[in-house]
Amino acid sequence: MSETILREADNKVFVEGTVSEINFEIKEIDGKEAIMGDIVIQLDDDSICTVDIFSYKFKKDGNENTIFKGLSTVMNEYKSIAKFGKEEADKVRISGAKLIVNDYYNNAGVLKSDIKIQTNFINRMKQGEELNPKAEFEVELFIHKINDEIDKNNELTGNKIISGLVPVYDGKIVPMDFIVKDPELVQGIESLYEPGQTIKLYGDVNISITTTKTIVPVAIGKPKEIINTITTRELIVTGGSEPYAEDDANTFNIETIKNAMAVRNEFLEELKNKKDTPRGSKISSVPNSGKKLPF
Repeated sequence: MSETILREADNKVFVEGTVSEINFEIKEIDGKEAIMGDIVIQLDDDSICTVDIFSYKFKKDGNENTIFKGLSTVMNEYKSIAKFGKEEADKVRISGAKLIVNDYYNNAGVLKSDIKIQTNFINRMKQGEELNPKAEFEVELFIHKINDEIDKNNELTGNKIISGLVPVYDGKIVPMDFIVKDPELVQGIESLYEPGQTIKLYGDVNISITTTKTIVPVAIGKPKEIINTITTRELIVTGGSEPYAEDDANTFNIETIKNAMAVRNEFLEELKNKKDTPRGSKISSVPNSGKKLPF
């Protein structure tokens, strides 16, 4: 293939549920007015989906941005569970979202690449429309690694982790990990997929919040109650395409992928240098327990 610039991968997320919170604000960014923040969509009692938004008020040509106007309507008119209760809260459908990656170094100097959902369009469902709560994705990717999942006790879970590289805008590339839990799908992946292939994966965005309470006895007085909240963020694979053929025009070229990875590594090095990273800190990685490419 003669591809020299990576095309942007097909990257879609579909969300449907009840508005739990609207955390929008209007700020000045680089001298320009913009709306930013996130909307929290409740899927069921334990699962939510947080979707990020951002838009400048005016386009480059000086005309008002209709995206800004639409998101302002969400901020000012949509009803959330937090403010109006579940019965009055609006139901929404989001079909123009995509997965993005937010790279940063934490206080310990460890690289974090958090996967988020971003959209410009949020549609309020009409009264009487049937609600089908979901948060689903379909994403094209280049397979970088396929590993066995290892838990915090360093034991195999039986799940597989597909570490994908997803081309985004301007020829850039970002990493995303997809977890395969279904035993039949795990077997299929072992026989069908290899690093270096281009595929499309389908699945569920799982963001669940689990709260536990522990009562700690004390010598005198009222026992102390400790509340621990754990948030799980996963991209769970429910299906996948056949690997794209080598001569398919949509197949990502390995040399172009390597070049994009080199550019990304330069960006991460610059990001690291901007932060006062403590000595001896290490960048986190998925355990090397399976098949991978040498880059």
